[in-house]
Amino acid sequence: MKQLKRWVALSLLGLLLAACSDSQDSAGKAVTDSVQERPLVVALPREMVTLDPIKMIDTYTVQVLGQIFEGLAGLDEKNRLVPLLAERWEINEKGDVWTFHLRRNVWFHESPLFGAGKTRQMVAEDVRFSFERLMRKDAAQAFALVDIIEGASAYQSGKETHVSGIEVVDDHTIRFRLIHPERTFVYRIASPWFPVVARESAQRPSFGVDQVVGTGPYRLESRTDTEVVLARNPRYWRPVDGDIEMVRFVTLGNEQLRLSELKSGRVDLVKLTPAQLEATTRIEADGTRELKQPWAARFSVSAFRTFNIHLIGFNTERVPLLLRQAIAHAIDRRALIDAGLGGDAWVNPGPVPAGLPDYTPPGWGKMYDPEQARQLLKTEGYGEHPQSLSLLVHDQAGSERIGTLIQSQLAEVGILVRLERVDFGGAIQRIIKGDTEMFSMFFEFVFSSPDQILGSLFDSRKIPVPNFWRYKSEAFDQDLAHLQTVTSPEERRDLVEKLERRVVEDAPAVFLYQAANTLIYPKELKGVRLNGYNVPLLWQVRRVP
Repeated sequence: MKQLKRWVALSLLGLLLAACSDSQDSAGKAVTDSVQERPLVVALPREMVTLDPIKMIDTYTVQVLGQIFEGLAGLDEKNRLVPLLAERWEINEKGDVWTFHLRRNVWFHESPLFGAGKTRQMVAEDVRFSFERLMRKDAAQAFALVDIIEGASAYQSGKETHVSGIEVVDDHTIRFRLIHPERTFVYRIASPWFPVVARESAQRPSFGVDQVVGTGPYRLESRTDTEVVLARNPRYWRPVDGDIEMVRFVTLGNEQLRLSELKSGRVDLVKLTPAQLEATTRIEADGTRELKQPWAARFSVSAFRTFNIHLIGFNTERVPLLLRQAIAHAIDRRALIDAGLGGDAWVNPGPVPAGLPDYTPPGWGKMYDPEQARQLLKTEGYGEHPQSLSLLVHDQAGSERIGTLIQSQLAEVGILVRLERVDFGGAIQRIIKGDTEMFSMFFEFVFSSPDQILGSLFDSRKIPVPNFWRYKSEAFDQDLAHLQTVTSPEERRDLVEKLERRVVEDAPAVFLYQAANTLIYPKELKGVRLNGYNVPLLWQVRRVP
């Protein structure tokens, strides 16, 4: 059970589940520089335990390491797939061999580790070293690579010294051989979970503590328990639009303190919680955000769609299909968003978040239909005798608040819900054991391909983690396997939609909404962006007086 809990915390479920703490233990370092000299200051609600990419398990670490490291590919501000350390790639006809051609003249951050030369160029051997490190048993990302790259399991078990499926062709070419075809493999490794590190740095005991070396637009300057300071990389390989020379990520645990520091000018960038949103922002009927006074005079606000889904899951072995479908029709998602989140989310009735590259969500039509819910309950035999279910809620992501609203909505159609309140760790234990009927959950996805998300969550071979709902569908499994053999973009889109619709119809979960990531910052900052992985693209930010 302990190992399963750890896997959940590290797996695709994103479970980048770090929530804002209300503690006031760490006020962070006050920023006393003049407006002209001080760096860009980003407030984080929790401190980072490590800067080692193989231990990257929370959204705040992703935000910081996304400035320091890069992978072979990535996503831009519009969530388009872009080449990074690989300038191009090729896939064989079968779809199980990928060849990446590395960019030349990419230099690692300057460090004493490199001796008199201070730095060196990134080569294919660094890529192999980095991916093999990402497949170690203690790596957060290992689960996402071991089942797809040839020879990864033998390497992880210690039977081989290298992964046979990773071949260094020459200094600027590297090849991956896969166990089975995967035509979206480049989307898998475009995640910030798969960065390239310098071999010399990652072999040191201090790596991730006070020393990291990557190729990204910023390098590590210093780190304390409450602050990470980054400086611009003077030898960065591509031109950037921003002019921010230094960035400070400062831990400020208290919500009110974060806003106070923003207002006083000692902090530049804050992600708004629902309570902070209510205090500062109005959300219009069309979804646009408008700051209230006095905030509107000096600040801007922007909402970004990152890859997350909030849902109510079922144990499909304990809750019958028609009852699950009735609950899906009885929940008013828009009302949940307005009452529970202050409107700071988008309705998303499907398992795949909107905004993924080359992905168009299905048109779901009418989902909220309490009359249909009542009819299904009668069919199932619950028409005259209200059904009673337990809903597990926890201390993350407003779970209890949303659970209370759902409890009220389901009561209107004759479904009585009893809330069971536990901490998040306890909820994970109960869900894995199957010791619950319904549970509140949210995922921050680290992949940007719908077939990887669908396969991870609903493939029957993934029971009980991350297929929490114990969902079994032979037809789904067959179509999922077929998807990786399809080369036509149109056919792929149709098959992804078919898989999504089957999951929604079978209702292993009721998918509710995609929460917004809403940022507030001074008007002088231009070019503030988040990509779908929740990485702020700080190298694009400029100060315009």
